Amino acid sequence: MEWIEAPPNQPRTILEIEDTVRAQRRLKSLSEKAGSKAPRQDAFNPYQRVPGQSAAAGPKRDLKKLSNWIKMMREVEERKALDNKAEKKPGED
Repeated sequence: MEWIEAPPNQPRTILEIEDTVRAQRRLKSLSEKAGSKAPRQDAFNPYQRVPGQSAAAGPKRDLKKLSNWIKMMREVEERKALDNKAEKKPGED
């Protein structure tokens, strides 16, 4: 590792130790000013989750049945398109 000195005319950041009690009060007052009157109950806590339960997940879907249904619907659409073309040909002659 190579140490590079900063140029003398570059401003340096001043780091200070802040009083935590005073900082917490200031942060609390800022959050209250933001208009958040109701306490937040919807905060995510991963340690409160119950294993095996998921609120967002619905019942399991059978993807094989879904795949077969999609294939069947595509075949139906192809047949309709072919029937429409067959009906138009005799009318054109």
